[in-house]
Amino acid sequence: MLAVAPMVVTMAVGPSSASATTEATAVPASCKNPRLGKICGHTRILIVKFTVVKPCHVQRNYPRNPGSGRKTWTINPGSTVAWRYNITADAAMVSDPNVAQFPHWGVVTNSDCIGATVGQRGHYWRYQKRGNGKRGWVRHETPAIPAGQPMPKVTNHPGYKSHRLYGRSQSKKSHYWNKVDWQPKSTTAPRTRHKMTHNATLRDRPNEFVISNVMRGWLVLPTSEERKGYTKVYVPSLKRWGWIQL
Repeated sequence: MLAVAPMVVTMAVGPSSASATTEATAVPASCKNPRLGKICGHTRILIVKFTVVKPCHVQRNYPRNPGSGRKTWTINPGSTVAWRYNITADAAMVSDPNVAQFPHWGVVTNSDCIGATVGQRGHYWRYQKRGNGKRGWVRHETPAIPAGQPMPKVTNHPGYKSHRLYGRSQSKKSHYWNKVDWQPKSTTAPRTRHKMTHNATLRDRPNEFVISNVMRGWLVLPTSEERKGYTKVYVPSLKRWGWIQL
């Protein structure tokens, strides 16, 4: 069983708690095609924000970092960084909330620069029966991320599975952690060559964890495998497989 001890999340109870629901007053436009039980949004906070305690050195891609342009950058102390998962004891996939241009995802190669959680709250919507018996979108609060929690670390502690290549998920079955497929493989041969006309993230599975950034103008080799708007490709510059939105 994967332990969640390195990052404790709590949910209060009672009428004024974070778990209480409120009837929808401003449902997002993205909440479409309602049906009973449908969820709109994330039931758990997946991308957790931390303080930066010393300069974080970020690479656009890891371990290979090919191409030109903005391949590395630094996140300075006093800023925040959004952690997704650990790759090694020193490297972690992060998102830089201070960056407006692509890419904002990258790999911190000195993850001891990451301090403690800043504290986060979130919410999602569920289409359900309300107190008056009518159906509608109802807002629910997600379990909060308390401030002051350390970043999950790679550990070999005997009763705990390592946090290496595990990221937060919405799956209760997996105890709200999911394995990252850092090196996807394929038995399907590429069917053609495609030159990217836009920047895009490479994912381990369709719409799942970011594992690399692919730049406009790069060559990718698509296969016939397509799911959820993503195509499985081989990226020669990175020497790796993954899923991308072409």
